[in-house]
Order: sequence, then C-alpha cells, then structure tokens
Amino acid sequence: MVKIITSCMCALALLYGSVKYEPMGDWLVEYEHQFEWVAQSTIDLVTGFEGKRHVAYHDSQGNLTIGIGHLITHKEAEMVHKRLSEEQVMALLHADLKKCSEALQSAIKVTITRSQSDAMHSLCHNIGPHRMVKSDVIRYLNEGDNIKAANAFMNWTKPGLKKRREAERALFLAEI
Repeated sequence: MVKIITSCMCALALLYGSVKYEPMGDWLVEYEHQFEWVAQSTIDLVTGFEGKRHVAYHDSQGNLTIGIGHLITHKEAEMVHKRLSEEQVMALLHADLKKCSEALQSAIKVTITRSQSDAMHSLCHNIGPHRMVKSDVIRYLNEGDNIKAANAFMNWTKPGLKKRREAERALFLAEI
C-alpha cells in the first residue's frame, strides 16, 4: 500500500511540476571525494549483487529503483523518467554507501576486517542504515561474537536473497 502511495505521489509531483529538487548536482560533487571504510572491493561486491541500470525499474519488492540498487524517494521523482550517465550512477552508489559507512562507523565499537566491512556495507545498502545499526549483526559484533554476528546476516533473508546473505556471511567470516 505504501509503495503504491509513494509511486502515485511521485507521478503527481511530476505531473503538476511541484518537484524542484535536483539531487544529482550534490551527488556528482560527492563522487569526487573519498570516504572512509568504502573500498573498491565494497563497490564491486554491491554492484555484483545489485546490478546496474541507468533507467528506473521496479526491484524484486516492487520499489522504484535506479542505478545500483538506489531506491527513488519522493524527492527524487524526476529520476523516474531520466537516463543516468555512468558518472551519475556511480555518484548515487557512493552517496548511498557513504550513508552506510557513517552509520557503521557510529555503531561499531570494535576493530573489523576489510571483509567484514564489505559484507556489512552490502547488507546495509540492501536493508538501509537505520535497520543496520539496530541489527543483531552489529549487536553481536560489538559483543565480540563474530559467529553469531555472521549468522545474524541470515535474519535479513527475503525471497531471492538467500544466496546473497550466504555470500555476505561467508565474506564476513573470511578473515577471522
């Protein structure tokens, strides 16, 4: 129901011209800057799981999406009818991963490996930073129980995501 309402709001905003928000300008600037915790391995992992599309589409849950798994918000309604350049697609991914990186940095109280960071960024990109910081993955990690933290990836399995979660779990455990 919420997805339908959001899609209708996006369509109405486009129809009546009430959306004046131009998010791409800021994202292109952000793309030029590096941020902590996100490596090329993180980008490759997320891109491998999400795929890349330069035009809007409905994801497996019916959400309007563009780029590399970027959910289109009502403020970004104009993206529904745009074809993004490669630079814009990558800028969106970097902006999304920056949000995940900031959330993970604020929530994690222990030292982690590159593989753990990559796995958690992938999960965070898929479930959202607000869910990630409240997840059992973070709780068990901060308690020092890497096995329970790894197993908690499987708490976020929806249809079509089991293999992804298994791969994230295996990656999380790879360097410990």
